[in-house]
Amino acid sequence: MSRNNIKKIIKNLSQKHGITMKSIAEELGMTKQNFNNQLTRGTIKYRDYIKALDFLGYEIILRKKK
Repeated sequence: MSRNNIKKIIKNLSQKHGITMKSIAEELGMTKQNFNNQLTRGTIKYRDYIKALDFLGYEIILRKKK
């Protein structure tokens, strides 16, 4: 998954649910600017990505391709 896709996913889901990027960043224990920089640069840690998705009410499910 590319860094642009990760940023788009988080941004789209946050807008869909009316949750600000700032509140997601605070949930992760970082500033909005740091969170945005990590998304833009593609340096967000996997655990933070999972925590952000969880905060938005989503989870990642892996399954074998058919």
